[in-house]
Amino acid sequence: MFIVMASKEIARELGVGAVFEGSTRRRGNSIRVVAQLIAADTEEHLWADTYDRPYVDIFSIQSDIA
Repeated sequence: MFIVMASKEIARELGVGAVFEGSTRRRGNSIRVVAQLIAADTEEHLWADTYDRPYVDIFSIQSDIA
């Protein structure tokens, strides 16, 4: 069974004011990372960005995004 929870519910359970969400997708030699910060009370997107990189060295991709 797959349960979907809203950012509001997750934030309440964790006791935080914002939730960080992200996803990764890979196609061939490319990787896309999507990251977003969501306000817990309003579910408003505070920040979001997409990173497209060649999939050569996963550690350098991680450093670029951090």
